[in-house]
Amino acid sequence: MLNTKAVDIMTKKVKTLTEDATLREAAEQMVWHKISGLPVVNDAGVLVGIITEADLMSEDKRKAAIPRMALYGLYIIPEELLEKSYHEGFSLMVKDVMTKKVITAGPDAYVEELAEIMVHKGINRIPIVEDGKLVGVVSRNDILKAMSNAS
Repeated sequence: MLNTKAVDIMTKKVKTLTEDATLREAAEQMVWHKISGLPVVNDAGVLVGIITEADLMSEDKRKAAIPRMALYGLYIIPEELLEKSYHEGFSLMVKDVMTKKVITAGPDAYVEELAEIMVHKGINRIPIVEDGKLVGVVSRNDILKAMSNAS
């Protein structure tokens, strides 16, 4: 694994969203594709952000599709308040809650570097960009696969 690079292990057919997608669309895509985050790109394919499960379930009610307190205490919140919060949250757009300062790497980044960034920054995936455009994503799972194939 010593000389393995991002380009060798990255997922190249990346599911993405645009900034104008709704949070409902983001949640549906994550559930449908069994992924926990989606890069956000503009019409030219340039990475402009990332949205994750954590963004959808934030404690910050301005950023939450499903407030975390609702997940942990359904019996405490009046049903009409929960329903209102749920519907208002899902009507927000991806641009309202996405992370705009995304940690990225190039296709020639070594897997060891990527793993170190993920651990130190507490992130699960790193978009791989070339000339500003998204060309792939390396997830923790991709790194684990590379490690298991190396032995």
